Amino acid sequence: MDDYSRILRGFGFDPRAGEAPVSLTAYTPVFRAVDSRGEWIVKRTQKPLATAQAVASWVRSMAAEGLRVVSPAGGFGENPRVFGMVDGRDEVWVVYPFIPGSSYHGDLKEISAAGELLGQIHSTLPTHDFGLKTSETVVAVEAHQIELDIESILRRVRSLSPGERADIEESLSERREEYILHALPSLMEAHLPLANCVWDFKASNLIYPSNQTPVLVDPDSGGRIPRAYDLAIAALLFHNEGMGPGRLFNTVEWAAFLGGYGRHLRLTDEESRTWGDLLLCAWVDEALWLLREDNLGWSDPRQSRMLMSLLTTDLSAFPLMA
Repeated sequence: MDDYSRILRGFGFDPRAGEAPVSLTAYTPVFRAVDSRGEWIVKRTQKPLATAQAVASWVRSMAAEGLRVVSPAGGFGENPRVFGMVDGRDEVWVVYPFIPGSSYHGDLKEISAAGELLGQIHSTLPTHDFGLKTSETVVAVEAHQIELDIESILRRVRSLSPGERADIEESLSERREEYILHALPSLMEAHLPLANCVWDFKASNLIYPSNQTPVLVDPDSGGRIPRAYDLAIAALLFHNEGMGPGRLFNTVEWAAFLGGYGRHLRLTDEESRTWGDLLLCAWVDEALWLLREDNLGWSDPRQSRMLMSLLTTDLSAFPLMA
C-alpha cells in the first residue's frame, strides 16, 4: 500500500484498492476524501507535531472570533497526526472540512475581500503566540546563496528570453547589492510588530463562496513573524501557482488589496518607513527561491508569465498608500 492510501485509511477513509490517490495540486500532496458525513481535505502540515498543533490552536481561535478560516475537523481521532512514511521520515497530516465555492477569478471585489481577510488575521489575538514558530525579523539569505540563485535564474532566462538577459542581469545585481548593503542590515536593527501570520497568503489558498467573502483553506505555513513582512510576501506572491492573470498585482489591484487590509489595521511609522526594505527582503527570500525551483511552473504558460512578472516588476509598484 502506498503512503497516501495508508494515511487516508489511518483517518478512516476507504480509498479504492489498487488505485493510488491523486493529489488536487501538483505542488504538494492534497487529497479530497468522502465518507458518510461529507467531504474532506487531507493534507500534509507543518512538523513536528507540536508545531502542527500550534497551527491548529491558532486557526480554531480565529474561527471562534468569527474569521473565515478552516479548522481541523473533529471525529477523526488525533488531528493533526504523525505518520511514519516508508522512507523513514515522520510527516504530520491533517483533515479539514471541504469548503465548497469558487476559486479566485481576479475580480476587484475578490481582491479587496482577500486583503480584508489578511488584515483581520493580523489584527486578531496578536499578542497570543499559540506556540507557532517565530521569526523576530525577516528571513536572512546568505550572499553565497543569492549568487547561486541568480546564476540559476540567468541560465533559465538565457534559454527562455535571451533578449532580456542583460537587463535582468543588471536588475538582479542591483537588488543583490541593495539587499546586502542596506535592506537586510536595516531590518535586522528594526523592531517591527509581530503577528500570527499565514506566511503563504495567496489566491490559491482561498476559496470564495457565493458571497465573495473568501475562506482561508490552507493555513498550514502559519508562523509568528513581522506582520508587514507577511503583507509584503502577499503583495508579491498572491497570484502564484497559476491563479489570476499570470502577473503580479497591477496598480488598481494592489490599491484594492491594501484598501481591504487597511480596514482592520494601520501600519506603524516604522513599518511604513521600512516598507521598501521589507519588499526587497521578501523578494530575495521568497521570489528568488521560487524562480529557481519552480520547474513545473516555468513549463506552464500562465505560471511562467507570473514568474517573469515576479522577476521583472519594479518593487516600487507596491507603495503604501494612505
